[in-house]
Amino acid sequence: MSSRIVIERIATEEVLCASATPEDLLLAESYGAASRRAESLAWRGIVRRELGNEVVISYDEFGAPEVNIPDQYISVSHSRDYVAIALNAHQRIGIDIESWRDSLNSVREKFLTPQELAIYNTPNLLLQAWTAKEAIYKAAGITGLPLHDINLPADPSSSTATVTASNNTHIFTL
Repeated sequence: MSSRIVIERIATEEVLCASATPEDLLLAESYGAASRRAESLAWRGIVRRELGNEVVISYDEFGAPEVNIPDQYISVSHSRDYVAIALNAHQRIGIDIESWRDSLNSVREKFLTPQELAIYNTPNLLLQAWTAKEAIYKAAGITGLPLHDINLPADPSSSTATVTASNNTHIFTL
């Protein structure tokens, strides 16, 4: 398979700075919060370790990270003390990593359909639904895709979800 996923605990900023490129350090300095600097340095360090120090990391017109390697796609997520990177050599990919937070209860109607609300109704299932939809949103690469157009399976243990956009249905593997 051509996909790789790396999940790591975020090291201290001091450790991350020791192996960062000058460009990555300059970007990290633009963040006011130490946690944001560490997240930026952590994910960029993983991408460079996986794809080589010469890789150029930039952002597409939607703000998603990309690299200068043809047909190489990346997705990035971070939550609290962890960073996750997904790499795929052939197609867009999405990843999301989250820790439970009570605010998901108050926004669940904004990202779940009525049918999904009845199924994904415990904290673990709600967190599963949130991260699945976020990862699919990133992988779909469809500007302005409403989260209600990402349809999760009726069985939470299923490994496929669908997106219907512009009268086309796309199937995603979870």
